[in-house]
Amino acid sequence: MESDLNHLIEQLNHEDSEVRIQACRSLKDSSYSETIEPLKSMLEDENKWVRRHATETLLTLTSVEDMIDQLIHLLDDSDPWVRCYASESLAQSADPKSIQPLIARLTDQDYHVRLTACRALAKFEIQDDIDPVIDLLQDENKWIRRQACSTLGHWKSEVTSERLIQMLSDESAHVRSAACQALAAVPNTQAISPLIVLLNDEDTSVRTSVIEVLTKIGDTSAVEPVIEKLNDESPSVRLAACRAMTVFSDTRACEALLSCLNDENHLTRQYACRAL
Repeated sequence: MESDLNHLIEQLNHEDSEVRIQACRSLKDSSYSETIEPLKSMLEDENKWVRRHATETLLTLTSVEDMIDQLIHLLDDSDPWVRCYASESLAQSADPKSIQPLIARLTDQDYHVRLTACRALAKFEIQDDIDPVIDLLQDENKWIRRQACSTLGHWKSEVTSERLIQMLSDESAHVRSAACQALAAVPNTQAISPLIVLLNDEDTSVRTSVIEVLTKIGDTSAVEPVIEKLNDESPSVRLAACRAMTVFSDTRACEALLSCLNDENHLTRQYACRAL
């Protein structure tokens, strides 16, 4: 067994990159600490596939906490996949020294890296250095704008609410929905009017998200517009409206709630019954 292990470690230095890759893969099944240092040296290999597999193998043999410095270093790797994998791995750590290197990746030329770094930053509690994520609200890629909304919502920073309100008019329904959900985490009464307008959005997920955030804000000016959504064509919107009525408890909803007792969705019927 020891001879096999030594052979695999030797193979990490083989001139053929395919052999080095296979050695990295094979070492995944080992649990010997003596393989860690040789594998760490493979993070500098000229072949990106070797670096990829060495990173994966190392993270099966040791903890992210023991790999912080190496993972931060890999954020500058020439291969976008390696940079993404490093970002994802650093998200599992609570080590604050990962924050600035991840922020630096928010301007990466590869949108997958920007997206992964932004998602990773949501795992940290950040209140001060949030401007780089706010800047991503203007990114050309809708998935990054959506993730920026989600990350800002996770941080629950009141200073971002104004920018999130602006994102309610984004061209992408995915972004509009994410902005709604983020505003639920940082309620702002200034958001009520634009949210009410979005109750007529063409996208079902947006209308549903709007009802959820209006319910959380709890302003009575939203009651009548939400009552109208009890007759929405979408089952998920009607369900969200019925749930909202269990919170608002407004007698103006009685007639529409009675109609919901015959809804095709059993959850809608249940919430309509509770609201009544």
